Amino acid sequence: QTQELTTLAQKRVEDVYKMPEWGHAGFNQAITEASLTGKIRENLARGYSQDSFIINAWIKSPTHAVNLFSNCEYVGIGRTGTGKGKNFGIDSYIVLWLGNCDD
Repeated sequence: QTQELTTLAQKRVEDVYKMPEWGHAGFNQAITEASLTGKIRENLARGYSQDSFIINAWIKSPTHAVNLFSNCEYVGIGRTGTGKGKNFGIDSYIVLWLGNCDD
């Protein structure tokens, strides 16, 4: 299921990248359209030059940290933007989906 969640997270990040407003809008709809069951959590990031900066920012954010440290079975990561590839860039967008999480 991790591969499925990664595929869906990649689709989600591509959708978020095209949105006029940055944010979690459409998350519930994306979950419904993907027919995912169980508790799914989402963290978003953009504009970071290194992955460690993203993780540190999420840890410092109470709502994002709750997602990171939840008991979840699956993880999916999507990434897009000019930083797609080995390096991150100012225009990089990251979506982290955590699946089948305890409340």
